Amino acid sequence: MELDSAALAGVRDGPTVEYYEEYKRANRALDEIAARSADHINSLGHTAEVFPATIVDSSMGSDYQKTLSVGFQHKTAATRAGLGWIGKSALLVTSEFGSRVRLVTVFTDMPLNVATPITEGRCGDCRACSRTCPAGAIKGREWRVGLPRAELVDVVACRAKMRHLLLERVGVEDAVCGVCLSVCPVGVR
Repeated sequence: MELDSAALAGVRDGPTVEYYEEYKRANRALDEIAARSADHINSLGHTAEVFPATIVDSSMGSDYQKTLSVGFQHKTAATRAGLGWIGKSALLVTSEFGSRVRLVTVFTDMPLNVATPITEGRCGDCRACSRTCPAGAIKGREWRVGLPRAELVDVVACRAKMRHLLLERVGVEDAVCGVCLSVCPVGVR
């Protein structure tokens, strides 16, 4: 789901209340769409299970707190389905919307047509996200399948700065700051 451009307009200097509300709106909408989709798939006699749009930190164990990673990544499924590539920010980038997207996944045994997987980045010489990252966490490397996330971004530095900025500007600390996705020039209309 594309994030609303107007909500991202003020994010270039850090997170805003408008961006945080848009982030929550998109996650709620995606989870509702995924639940309805899974129900429909199940009604057709197939198995379907939703993996939610976002994970609440408090529901995760100590391994998550150490790695800031879960066992399944929506963006990995998206690259395998040909929807986009992983950008230098370690976020999914699509040709149509850039990195201004939120994702949800429905696991199913229903036969589906898929596109050709994307296995390497397409950011080229662009460094907009790494130049503007408030944490200096984005390393500016081009992604390829199998490249560890740590080669792209320092998630601990990102998380620490993100929490500080969100608390200071929005009054919360449980979302992403959004600067890197707001400056991605791919898909800007």
